[in-house]
Amino acid sequence: MNRAAARLATIHTLWHLPYFFTLGRPFYEQVGFPMFAAWTLALTILVTWIYNSTRGSLLLPVLFHAAQFAWQQLLSPPEAAPA
Repeated sequence: MNRAAARLATIHTLWHLPYFFTLGRPFYEQVGFPMFAAWTLALTILVTWIYNSTRGSLLLPVLFHAAQFAWQQLLSPPEAAPA
């Protein structure tokens, strides 16, 4: 991993840090901060690779980032209705 990707991963982790502290985010609540940071680091490296492989096009990295959460919303069970 080059230094630029490492710097970007640090910034990306800090940018998404409020998600870690938001209640009702079961993935983040279950895995803890080290796994959250490792997950964000891995995704940053992957998105950086996609960006570099598309010769600087933002379309595919943005679609990839959006798709990460789209499948989660589509496949997660519906919330229980309050009684």
